[in-house]
Amino acid sequence: MPDSPADPALSWTPDAATHLGRLARLTADAASAGLDAVLVAPGPDLRYLLGRDTGSHERLTALLVRPGRDPLVVVPTLERPGWAGTVAEASGIEFVAWSDGEDPYAAVAAALPRGARLAVDDQLPALHLLAL
Repeated sequence: MPDSPADPALSWTPDAATHLGRLARLTADAASAGLDAVLVAPGPDLRYLLGRDTGSHERLTALLVRPGRDPLVVVPTLERPGWAGTVAEASGIEFVAWSDGEDPYAAVAAALPRGARLAVDDQLPALHLLAL
């Protein structure tokens, strides 16, 4: 039954070398485009890069890839345990956890230069895009 949630093709996770290579290519492409960062929300792009694509739409979860700097994942504190043991955690990606009542957009802004040129993927809800 290929559409079963237990199907390995649907729960695929990149190995460390594949994951790091994909992040390196995205970082290089962002630098070539003159971008300060690329923000990737839960969806197919995040699954391709980190092997995980879950996150709530009302709470910001995002991968921030920045040329010349290490990537980071901004994630709600209540969802942080779900990232334990993932290839992202194992590769040393920084996680910035935020709690209800805190401003996750300030965490993103603090990781960027003032006036940053930021690209976002098409999975980012407008609610988060407008708050950035």
